[in-house]
Amino acid sequence: MTAGGHVMPTEPEIAGSWAGRPEFVHAAHPAVQEAYAYALERPDVIEWLPCYCGCAAMDHRSNLDCFFKPRGPGEGIAFEEHASYCDICVQTALTAKQVMAKGRSLPEIRATIDAMYAAKGVPGTPTDLPPG
Repeated sequence: MTAGGHVMPTEPEIAGSWAGRPEFVHAAHPAVQEAYAYALERPDVIEWLPCYCGCAAMDHRSNLDCFFKPRGPGEGIAFEEHASYCDICVQTALTAKQVMAKGRSLPEIRATIDAMYAAKGVPGTPTDLPPG
């Protein structure tokens, strides 16, 4: 299980969930689809990143909640529509993907995301710091 109530999906769950993705993802801009795909494959990264779009007011605890509803053991993957229309959510996930591809650690990815939005003065979701 990952933090925030999200469970790591198996390869068959990823494939099945992506094949059955809802229309709000299927018909979205390619960047939005890429962000959803990354969040689906790497919830172990996205769960450690705060979202700075104001979604804490929706009880989101991390950027992962913008893409998927929390799930427990034995529960299926449920897509969350919020990220499909929020550029900040999408850019957070895609930045994480890019920084991770450079071999950076979770704390470095988190620092990059925090620095992107710190100057804007928008509070982020109450997301725990990643393990070090």
